[in-house]
Amino acid sequence: MNTHTLFTLVAFLAALLIIVPLARGFNRIYPTGGLFRDLRVANIAGDWDSDNPGILTRSAESAIATSRLLVTKGTGDSQVKTCGLADCPMGACIDPAALGGAVAVQMLGNKPGPMTVIASKAIAINAKVYTAAAGQVSDVAGSGAWFVGIALTAGDTGTEMVIAHCVPVTLPTTIADGSITAAKLATTQDLSGITITLPSAQPITAATTLQTVLKTAGATLSAGFTGGVISNIGAGGAVTMVLPPATAGLNYTFVVEAAQELRIDPNTTQTIALPSTGVQGAAGKYLTANAVGANVRLVCLTAGTWSVTGHAGTWTAEG
Repeated sequence: MNTHTLFTLVAFLAALLIIVPLARGFNRIYPTGGLFRDLRVANIAGDWDSDNPGILTRSAESAIATSRLLVTKGTGDSQVKTCGLADCPMGACIDPAALGGAVAVQMLGNKPGPMTVIASKAIAINAKVYTAAAGQVSDVAGSGAWFVGIALTAGDTGTEMVIAHCVPVTLPTTIADGSITAAKLATTQDLSGITITLPSAQPITAATTLQTVLKTAGATLSAGFTGGVISNIGAGGAVTMVLPPATAGLNYTFVVEAAQELRIDPNTTQTIALPSTGVQGAAGKYLTANAVGANVRLVCLTAGTWSVTGHAGTWTAEG
């Protein structure tokens, strides 16, 4: 190898030592554009950007007109599209993209730090932020919305704002019968935009209801609801509550809050005392009242019978 060739090789290697670090530094500053963009997004199927953790590259299933819109998974595994209110968001697109173009996505909850998004309405600092239509965000949790973070800056309609982002959390649109547990009731829940369906004519237990339950239709009480308060508020007709088998220690309070009959039926042939006299009624006969304000507390002191430890208003026994 002659001196000229050796000098050329050394010069080439020296140039590489200078250019490569510069290129990597340029990509850190301009992760989605510039002369080296094609090097970073060479694998459009979805490579992680090793220079910018938290950035994932995908292909636009349809044109994305504005940067910083939330995107969601498209039809193909390597595709993304603008996120809808109820779509699970992947992250925010850093740049606009044409159909089939490369999309650099800042992933929600993947790397600590702020994220710039687009507000759909006026949003105050520290507000909870949720998905909204057309890839934007809102401080109102619409039906099926996903929680994505907390506002670090205020936002206005169609403008950029900064959030402290998190892994998306879906919000239920309904809470069905039997799904309200003591553990859920022990914590404060944000129920905005959520429809709660309370039990109607079905068994009531402490595990599935509040200790005070409002009934507009009949139901069968369980031993697990002992100590509970039952009201007929909102009822448009008679409400019949069936007691569980009378076991020593069980107790329930009944309150008439709607001017409709509230009937308390014993289990099979067991008995209930008449509040006005304290005398046990006939086997299987119910108590009834329909005047607002009437109430009675029944306690089982002896198996098979219900005693009265307090009452107000007029209660009558089945004839």
